[in-house]
Amino acid sequence: MVSDPILESTSSDPVSDPITEAQRPVIAAMAQAFSLYGWPEVMGRIYGLLVMHNAPLTQDQLCSHLGVSKATVSTNLRNLETLHFVHRVGTSNSASSGGRPRIFYEAEKDFMKVMQELLHQNVRREVELMDHGLADSKQRLLVLSQTSNEAVAQKARENLQTLERFENYLRMGRRILWLVQSVERMQHYLSSLWRPEE
Repeated sequence: MVSDPILESTSSDPVSDPITEAQRPVIAAMAQAFSLYGWPEVMGRIYGLLVMHNAPLTQDQLCSHLGVSKATVSTNLRNLETLHFVHRVGTSNSASSGGRPRIFYEAEKDFMKVMQELLHQNVRREVELMDHGLADSKQRLLVLSQTSNEAVAQKARENLQTLERFENYLRMGRRILWLVQSVERMQHYLSSLWRPEE
């Protein structure tokens, strides 16, 4: 694969390259956005760099450009692949690595898919977390609502009513999650209905 003169120059003196400087704000913003979802900022930086770059990059190039260890890049690339934010697009043999194949990565640039996955991950985590907590509290409150201490029993019943409202919220969350998971099927179905005029 052809070497990247911009990447090569930025690895030794990143400040001298105006393109790299211009890319910094959006890459930093992606890092912060990823952290809002509980992911490492470096994961957002890797994705941001791949989005802004015009050609696939190897792990070594990502390490050099971002100034992080190979282990860090490898771990976060695996996470990005799991989320379908990053794809492997090819390999080549490298003389510098003893002829071992180098894997190239590129970012998913269908941002609708990325946003769908972010929403899916966020809603799923929230629903799972609240589901577990509500089930545990509900079981305890049901026992307390039957106690002979009327003040405790009344408070438990009030709490159970509050949990019912939370469960309604969870049901809505599950519906949103189902919609996110099935959006591609819906898009495929709708596109099959549309036919351009002949």
